[in-house]
Amino acid sequence: MSEHDRRRWDERYTRKGRAQPTAVAPPGFLLPHADRIPTAGRALDVACGQGLGSTWLASRGLDVW
Repeated sequence: MSEHDRRRWDERYTRKGRAQPTAVAPPGFLLPHADRIPTAGRALDVACGQGLGSTWLASRGLDVW
């Protein structure tokens, strides 16, 4: 990733504000699959925005990278 790309993404998500993670319900894009997602193991988050999905996966017990 170039320095320009890093700055662009940092500025984009800074303008949106901090993510408000929740352990109560999965983010919308994971909701249809929530019952099939394991509660142990590893998950990889690649360019998934503010990390709401990663936070939810970690709250379920996954080791999220």
